[in-house]
Amino acid sequence: MLTGTRAWAGMAAPAVVCQVAVLKRSLANPKNLPTVLSDLLSRALNPEPSDRPSFSEIVEVLTGFVQESRAVDWEQWQGAVDSAQVEQAAAIAEWEQQMAKKPCCCLAG
Repeated sequence: MLTGTRAWAGMAAPAVVCQVAVLKRSLANPKNLPTVLSDLLSRALNPEPSDRPSFSEIVEVLTGFVQESRAVDWEQWQGAVDSAQVEQAAAIAEWEQQMAKKPCCCLAG
């Protein structure tokens, strides 16, 4: 939701389960995410439940962020989000080009 793209795009459901449940991996926080939100997101996604923030703490942090953000230049923020989306699309396109150059193992022969 933060980047406007689908999490784990291009991966089959079993592969996502393996990444998250077995390998304990999580998605990287968007580069342009304000530090307070990045820290909160990292803590909320902690694999150890006791290390996650309580709901009341989440509300407190988000309320503080909203109050402070009233002074934020939202056009600048949207520009940063748009830039991140373009950057991600370019990275995906590059990956797709690299994959297109490699023969599929089931077709090799």
